Order: sequence, then structure tokens, then C-alpha cells
Amino acid sequence: MFLTAVRYAAAIVLISFALEVSAQTEPPTAVPEPVIEAKQNHPLDGRIQTRLKGIYNEIEALDSLVVEVSEGVVTVNGSVSSEAQAQTALLLAKRIEGVVTVEDNIERTLDIEGNLTPKIEEYMGQLAKWFRATPLLLFSVVVAVVISLAGHILAKWSGLWRRIAPNPFLGELLAHAVRVVFIVFGVVTALNLIGANAMIGTVLGGAGVLGLAIGFAIRDTMEITFHRSC
Repeated sequence: MFLTAVRYAAAIVLISFALEVSAQTEPPTAVPEPVIEAKQNHPLDGRIQTRLKGIYNEIEALDSLVVEVSEGVVTVNGSVSSEAQAQTALLLAKRIEGVVTVEDNIERTLDIEGNLTPKIEEYMGQLAKWFRATPLLLFSVVVAVVISLAGHILAKWSGLWRRIAPNPFLGELLAHAVRVVFIVFGVVTALNLIGANAMIGTVLGGAGVLGLAIGFAIRDTMEITFHRSC
């Protein structure tokens, strides 16, 4: 029965993966190119330059960049520490209304301080966030453990399962199913407490695949038992 369940689970996972890949390989919808106006608009160049430079001044890594605009063509000069910062600057320039194209004159210095300091600050911020969340994490783990233990105790109540299912095999199977349901419920409750709602879908999806595999395995086992009894 275990091998049958594994085969069904593997088949379901492969089918889901194939559907996801086929959905991702669909060709993107073509976006029409914006039309360039024939008339010149020098006041618009000034507004583009002022707007873009104002945005750069609000971002510490980009505040040293120099912006030049002529006939809607934006030229970005200066230096940044990394390629990611340069791409951010260029993307912001392309998003300004009225921009025809963007010329990249940005120098990537790739200095250690400029690249390492933001990463250290990011990691320290994440560490401080997890440290603040430690009491909630511990409480969530305790809740998950308590719910799982309740399911384990209920599953060991053999007298109950014998009354519900006279067949010993079905009674044991129901007990295991209850144990799994309580474990999944405990994990989902813990994830909900810490706000990890994105992971709840993954847990429920895995539980659904496992449930389908067990269901197919039970069907095959019951069919074999029925044929043998006949």
C-alpha cells in the first residue's frame, strides 16, 4: 500500500509540475511601442530632469547621479557602487512620463564598502526582526506541539476506532489520518499566528496531495481485500 501511495503522489506532483511549466511558457502579450511626438517640447525636458533628480535625491545610493535631458532623451551620469543600483536608476528614468530613451553613462565602482554595507544592514535588520518575533515564534511552536499531541492522544484511543470501524485495518488507518490532520492543523495554526500566510497554501497543497495518494491506496487495498474475500 505504501508503494502504491508513493506512485500516486509522484504522478500527481509530476502532473502539477507539467501544468505549471506549460503555463509559464505561454508567450507574453506584445506591448505596443509608445509613439514619439513630432513636436519639440523643451519645457517638458526641464520637468523630466527636475522630477528624476528629485527622485534620485531621496535615494541615498543614487543622490550623486547627474541627470541631463534633451528632446526627451535622458542621460544619467555619475557613479554607483553596484550594477543593481545602476539598473534601479535606469528603470526609474524610463518610468518618467515623456522619456523617449535613456542613455547609460553610469560608472559601476564595485567598491567593497558600497556593496558590503547595505548587505550587512539588511542582515542586521532581518536579525533584529526575528529577535523581536522570538516570543511569538516560541508561542506558535508550543501551539503546534500541543495540537499535534492532542491528535496523537486521540489517535491512540483504540477503543474509539474499533467502534467506528470494526475492521482493524480501517480503524488503524483512521487513527493515522486523524493524527496527520491534527499535525497539519497545528502547523497551519502556527504559521497563521506568525503571519506566514504564503506558506499555508504550500502546506495545505502538500497535505492535499498526500490525502489523494492515501485515498487511491485505500481504494486499491479495499479492492484487493474484496477480491480475496470473494
